Amino acid sequence: MLCAANIAGGGDSCDGDSGGPLVCKLSVGITSWGVGCALPNKPGVYAKVSTFIDWITRTVSFNSYTRAEETFPPKP
Repeated sequence: MLCAANIAGGGDSCDGDSGGPLVCKLSVGITSWGVGCALPNKPGVYAKVSTFIDWITRTVSFNSYTRAEETFPPKP
């Protein structure tokens, strides 16, 4: 797990955000829980993606899936 927030408040995950990404140029974490919504000195708690990268790779490789760009019509 890792914590992240704007310490001054006003920027963090909130109710209903569980499962959403924490992105800083790449996916760093997945929203887990927090105290309140974007409160000062109350950072959100995220599952650290790098801890689970082997599991993610095995799971995605094992299951068949459709790439997002394959589901949209071609660009004009």
